[in-house]
This record gives sequence, structure tokens and C-alpha cells, in this order.
Amino acid sequence: MESLESSFFLPESRPFLWNFRLAPWKTKDVPPAFAQLQDLDIDTFEVHYFWPITTTSVIVPTFEQALYYTENYRHKFHDDHYVLSSDLEKNLKFRKGELLLKQEMFKRGDIHAFAKKVHYLVHHTDGIEESDLLKLATARFPQVTPLEVVHVIKESMRLKLKAFPTTKIEFSRLVVEDNHYVSLCIEGKNLETVVYLNEQLDFKTPPQSYMSFIKEMATR
Repeated sequence: MESLESSFFLPESRPFLWNFRLAPWKTKDVPPAFAQLQDLDIDTFEVHYFWPITTTSVIVPTFEQALYYTENYRHKFHDDHYVLSSDLEKNLKFRKGELLLKQEMFKRGDIHAFAKKVHYLVHHTDGIEESDLLKLATARFPQVTPLEVVHVIKESMRLKLKAFPTTKIEFSRLVVEDNHYVSLCIEGKNLETVVYLNEQLDFKTPPQSYMSFIKEMATR
């Protein structure tokens, strides 16, 4: 089993979903009131963490009481095929008959900034061979050289944080090429807010971009 993923005192934490436990937020600082201003070219700022399913416990600070109650969350299930290329700044995937592109615009510290997701309608992709999916991706994005397709199954629970408007926290369980992982993401419209919340985390595991994580899993 992997080691405990926090220096929070375990008896103070409560079991939550999968490998996650929720602990009291130990900050003594008053959360700053960030102005909700946004670069029009940027849709979201994100930070992602990933752990093997064998990790004993991933302990997350309770930014607000709503985190304790699963009925407050939006539950999602996705069965996607990601297109890996040499350009990891392009988050490119097939989902429900669409080819979706989420372009990374820049990175500041651990935080990745993305443009608004672009949707391209394609024909039904269930059962299509990997080579044909690569051809579809190449036809839409001739400037990109696709390397391979990676199958990712994701179940997630996402919560909008009332204390931090336009910011969400997402707990996920992933299966990537038979590798089982759990993941935590903080996503928001304001860079300062995402940076602040990320600083409140106490994980030993460093954050990682989604596409670099998928590439790592694909090469195992």
C-alpha cells in the first residue's frame, strides 16, 4: 500500500469517496476576497493530482461544509478516447460522437490555463479502430501528428464552492489502459483563487497535467 498522502492528523478526518478522506481546514487565514476578473481568452485555470488506487488515504481539507454531503455534488461518468501527440498542450479527445479540443494557453507555477473547449461533430465512434480515430483527428487538425489513442474511463463527483465563486472541486476515479487511479482537481475562472486553494493542500504527490499523466500511463 502507498503511504498516507497528507500530514493532516488522520483521526480528525472522515471517510469520503473512494480513497479520499475529508479533514478540518487548518488554515488560520481569512480567505481573501479575490476579484472575479478573467482574461477573455481563458476559460478555466486548473490543477490536477493523481494517485494509484492502492494509496491508503488521500486527505483533503474541507474548504466548506458542503463537501461532506454527496447530494451537493454533480455526478458524471465519461468513456473517452484521448489522442496523444507530441503537443501535450492540446487536450484532444473523442467523447459521445464529438472530437473535443481544450487548448492549454499558458502555465503559471502548478496552474494550467485553458481556452474554452471547442466541439467538433464526428460520426459515431463506438467500435472504431484506433487507426481510424487517428485519421479523424489528423483530418481535423492537420498540424498535429497523433501518436496513439488512449482509452480513459472516468467517474467524477464535482462541487461548486459557494465560498469561492466560479470555482469547483472534483474527485475522480480513473481507469487508464488498465491502470486504476484516483484524482483531485481544483478548477476556476480566477487564477488567484485556484492558486490560493492549491496552496492549502498538503499532498506529498506533486501536481501533474492531465495529458502528461495519460501519456505516462500509456507508456507503462
